[in-house]
Amino acid sequence: MRYLIRTLTILVAISPAAVPQISDVAQIERHGDHAVLSVKTFRPLDAIATSLESQFGIAASAEDPVFQFRGDMMDISLEVPRVRPGTLVPARWGFDVMFPVNRDGSPQNVRQLLAGIVAEANVRSAFAYRLDEVSGAFFFVPTRTRDAQGRSIAMTPLLDRPVTIAPGIRRINESAALMAPISRGRPVCE
Repeated sequence: MRYLIRTLTILVAISPAAVPQISDVAQIERHGDHAVLSVKTFRPLDAIATSLESQFGIAASAEDPVFQFRGDMMDISLEVPRVRPGTLVPARWGFDVMFPVNRDGSPQNVRQLLAGIVAEANVRSAFAYRLDEVSGAFFFVPTRTRDAQGRSIAMTPLLDRPVTIAPGIRRINESAALMAPISRGRPVCE
C-alpha cells in the first residue's frame, strides 16, 4: 500500500510533463455581464487557480487530495505513447461555474466566485474541498478523499499537519528527516 501511494505521488508530480499541456487550462468565456469558467483536466482546481491568477491577478493555489483509489486514476500511456504502459495519473474531471463580471471582465465578487467553485467541485467529484484565505491569498484545500476500496474518508491536508522540530544545530539532511519520518527505509504515509 505504501509503495502504491509513493508511486502515485511521484506520478502526480511528473504528470504535467507527461501529458499535453493544453488540458491543464481552465477556460473563461465572457457572455455580456457574466462569464462561464469551464475546466476538465487531471487537476481542475489547480488549473482554475492558475487561470484566475494569470487572468485576474487573484492569488490562488490548490492542494491535491491523496489518491488511493484506483478508480480515481487513469492510464495516461493510452494517450501519450512515449510514456511507459500502465503509468497512472489522476483521472480527468471537471465542471462549469457561471459568475457575474465587471465591465472589464473581472469577477464582481471574488470570494463568491471561489466559494461557488468549491461548492461545484464538491458536487462533481468524489473529493471534498474547503476554501481558505490567508493575507489575501486563497487556497483550495482537500478535506475528503477515497480509500483504496473507494470509500469516502476524511483527510488531513498536508499543510494542516503539525510538524515540530526541536531547536538545535544539525545537518540539513537531519532536519529533512525530522520533517519526513522514515520507517524501515520507506516514507511514513497516512
